[in-house]
Amino acid sequence: MIVDYINKTIRNLDEARELLLKYGDTFARRWLKYDPTRRGKILRTAMPDMYGSEWLEAFYLFDEEADRMAVGDRPHLDLKWRKGWLLPYVNVDVMSRDAQKLLVLLFLRTNRHPNDFLAYDVERTRTAFRDHHVRICYNHHCVVVCKEAGQVGALTPWVMDRVHRGDIVGFPRAKLGFEAGYEMSILLRNITIIILKDIPSDVHRGFLELNGHAEKYLNAGASRKSDLAYNERPFSRPASFDLSRLRNLLQSLPGAAVDTLRLLQTDTSYFREKVVEIQTSQYHCRLSEEDKMKNLLGGFVYIVGRVEIAAVIEDAVTEPLAALKAHGKDITRGQALREPYNSALGIVAQALQAYYRTYQKGLPALLVHCDLLKHKKKHTKQTSYESFRGDRLVWNLDRLCTKAVDVSQVQSFHLHYINAILTSSEEQKKRIDKVLCDHFSEMLMIDEAINMVANHLPHSVDGYRIQAFERPLNPREMLNLDDPRNQKLLTRFTDLMKADHPIETQTRTNFTKLQTTHELTCKFWREMRKVWLERLPLTLIKSNLSAYRSEQHLADFQAEFDEYEAALLQQEQATRSDRPRQPVPSSSAPQEVLAAEPSTPSTPLIPIPRKDKIKTRPDEETVALAQAAAQLQLADAAAAVADAPPPNPTIAVCRESLVIFGRMYGRDAANRGLTKWLDLVAALVDAGLSPGHSGGSAVTFAHSDPTKGAITMHGPHPGITVRLTTLRSEGRRLQERFQWDESTFVLQG
Repeated sequence: MIVDYINKTIRNLDEARELLLKYGDTFARRWLKYDPTRRGKILRTAMPDMYGSEWLEAFYLFDEEADRMAVGDRPHLDLKWRKGWLLPYVNVDVMSRDAQKLLVLLFLRTNRHPNDFLAYDVERTRTAFRDHHVRICYNHHCVVVCKEAGQVGALTPWVMDRVHRGDIVGFPRAKLGFEAGYEMSILLRNITIIILKDIPSDVHRGFLELNGHAEKYLNAGASRKSDLAYNERPFSRPASFDLSRLRNLLQSLPGAAVDTLRLLQTDTSYFREKVVEIQTSQYHCRLSEEDKMKNLLGGFVYIVGRVEIAAVIEDAVTEPLAALKAHGKDITRGQALREPYNSALGIVAQALQAYYRTYQKGLPALLVHCDLLKHKKKHTKQTSYESFRGDRLVWNLDRLCTKAVDVSQVQSFHLHYINAILTSSEEQKKRIDKVLCDHFSEMLMIDEAINMVANHLPHSVDGYRIQAFERPLNPREMLNLDDPRNQKLLTRFTDLMKADHPIETQTRTNFTKLQTTHELTCKFWREMRKVWLERLPLTLIKSNLSAYRSEQHLADFQAEFDEYEAALLQQEQATRSDRPRQPVPSSSAPQEVLAAEPSTPSTPLIPIPRKDKIKTRPDEETVALAQAAAQLQLADAAAAVADAPPPNPTIAVCRESLVIFGRMYGRDAANRGLTKWLDLVAALVDAGLSPGHSGGSAVTFAHSDPTKGAITMHGPHPGITVRLTTLRSEGRRLQERFQWDESTFVLQG
């Protein structure tokens, strides 16, 4: 049975490959030219029982036909949805709406051996196998699924170590994986034959255009928040266990949190943007003035709490990640995993689960603020079916907070389904506040990290606990604002909020406002640090806030002051230079000194000429000192030139990229506004960085020089634009890491 699947899959893909080698460019042009309706008809013809819409698992829960069916009629349901369970990422709606997906599928599957995708196909059938959605065949043997362990598809006895490594898989799941690959080959062969039917004999032959479209889409997908569903994940690669994305993700989460805290303390405009995000929520608008101030302060306490929790996670996983990096170089398929590698994986997995539970416990407090997410029941009790059909976002949020208690695939499903709903339309995005949106974004990244280690986990790793997470921490509950001891903190925050903040216009008044804002900001964060260290839960060993004292940022503020004052002086000098000047007496004219006697009408004033003695012979000591000073200046200048760092090499970029970097580093008022995330990614790629998806919204950009390392950024979620303050913050990080500034980038010739 499995051997038949393997042979038929290879034969179908070979047939599709031969056609695409001849007429691949024609196929790409025709498919891209078709409208979505016609694409949907072709997909239905190629696979008549292809599932129609996305998220089969969600709609299956309350399918009317499934409710009416008896248990004995389950084979009918199995036949109806079997292709959807085996190929969950292939459906009519998505494939017809995004024409590039089919081109990428053809490019990947026809240019590589089917065994390269076997691990991924087996992984995609996990939900169908676990929840018994499809019929399966039982056998007490396992099946070899990687060539390093033997002949792929051969039956083998069950061995714990080989199962743990992923070299062999139980027969029922392996059969589903081989069947999924076979069904995919049928789809690709049929759709190739349908589109290339009745092709003229004189048509252009070639496949470069098809490959170009696919490679471009793959490169763009690596930098997007939504990863391509049919790209291999790190743990699914047959060659080795690659957890580099996991390391980048776990390092980027604390880094992003600390960057946020640093910007709040140093960038007044970024601070005000966070204030506006909280003020625009409907919950905040209904509060009294006193409660509004507490709610605003609570929002910043929430941000600080997230930083502290991220610091605990960073401390907990630093050593395990180093162990994974040290022992992961020699890990390949077919070899047993080393015990230090197993232990490190277990520690990372438990840390991630504790991290995820912390965010889950904080959800109810944030959901209270969103009235649009509450059920509007009258006097009738809604059934689960009515609730789901009425508002899927509310239903999934309720399940995520109440029903799905454990960190499992069930929670992962609800979380990703919520993300899909929020990104589906602008109306859905407006239903949640920005704070809740950021909360979901970080939950998605943590969930992605949990999925990365899911297939690597050893048999049992117990006994390790993180002290800080014995009781799940809620960032909003880590500091009680009703405590009288925190009244001074509220007073400092109120003074800062009532201050007259500066605007963008460069005037002396705004300069004074900026100084006042700086002083109040320093006082507020100084008090925040003091209160936080006194009220800090005992489970936290150290406070990350203590590493960012406001006094340490005086240099940053002073640099901003100096830049601002220099611009003001230049503006004032330019204004004075435009005024007409009064004539000034020549310095060479003889000066007249009046006589000391009092003047009378009969006695005219007689000017007395002043005689100045001009020394013509130079002083020998003065000349010697001047010559010595000149020699010292020349020596200092030569030493400065010798010790000066080499000039930063310029990078030639296109005009669009130059505009984005000018917006990132420049202060031109005309070059402001929002920047699209994909445009920023394209500019960084144009500058020589290589993007790589690190999980969730995290994207790691690697420098072409390996010694300079990489930098991780987080894409906007669920929006597509980057604010100016965030863009400039990323510019400062790029400057610290790669020594980039505005003069680095020049226009291509």
